[in-house]
Amino acid sequence: MSFSIESTAGSLFGGVGGDYLNPRIERSEAGSSSFSTASELSYQGYVTLGYQGRKKKHSLRGTYMQKFFELEAPTTRTFSELEHDFVSYSVMYNYSGKSLDFYLEYLNDSAFIFENQQFITTFTPTPVENTFGGIGLRLKAYSDKPHNLFSYMKYRNYKDSRGSKVSYNKGFRLILDFAYYQQISSEEAFGLEVEYKTKLKAGLKIEKGGFFNYGLKLNFISEEYEWEDDTYTLIDVGGGIFLKFNY
Repeated sequence: MSFSIESTAGSLFGGVGGDYLNPRIERSEAGSSSFSTASELSYQGYVTLGYQGRKKKHSLRGTYMQKFFELEAPTTRTFSELEHDFVSYSVMYNYSGKSLDFYLEYLNDSAFIFENQQFITTFTPTPVENTFGGIGLRLKAYSDKPHNLFSYMKYRNYKDSRGSKVSYNKGFRLILDFAYYQQISSEEAFGLEVEYKTKLKAGLKIEKGGFFNYGLKLNFISEEYEWEDDTYTLIDVGGGIFLKFNY
C-alpha cells in the first residue's frame, strides 16, 4: 500500500518491501570458544516514506525495518534464545544525478554478541544497538539505449498544445548500490561497548515501471566488530522484492 501527494514544491513518495536473509557470523580470537553460526530462517520487511523536490534532484527519506532472525547453532556449542525479533531505522538524504546518485544516511542497527554463560559451551546471542553514519553511491543504467549503459532516460520531456509535460520511462532499470558506514555510537553490553572496524553494503536492483515501480533486489553486507576479547565477522547475502510509488 503506497501513495503520492503532489504539490508545487515537490511530492511525497512511499513503498514497501521484503527480503530473505542468509547471514553467517564468525566469532574468533576467543580461545576455545571460537565458532561460526549460520542463519536458519531470517527475513525482514520494511516501509519507506519520503519527500522529493520538484526537479527530482533532492530527496529525504526515512525507512523503518522489522527483522526476524532464527540462528542455527554450531554442533560444537549449545545456544539459547536463537530467535530474535528487532527493529532498525534510517534517515537518508539523496542527490540524484544522470548516471549516479549520491547519498548520506543515518542508520540505527543491531550487532550480535554471544554472552558466555555458566559453561564454556553454552551461549546466548544478544543484539546490541549501534548507530552509524553512511556515505553511498548508486550507479544507474536504463534499457532504452543498450549501447550506452549509463544513459539517463528516466524522464522524457515533450510538448503539446497545453504546454510542457513529463512522461516516465517504463523500461527496465538496473541500479548498483555501494555504501560505507562509520560507527557513531554503541550501547554497552555487560559493561563493554561494541567497536566496529568495518561495515560495508552492496546491492543490485532490477526494477520496472514508471510512476508505479516494482522489482527484485540482491543484498550483500560485510561487518567486522569487536566486543570483549572477541572479534565478530558477519557476511550477509540475501534478496527480495519491493513495491514503490512515485519513488
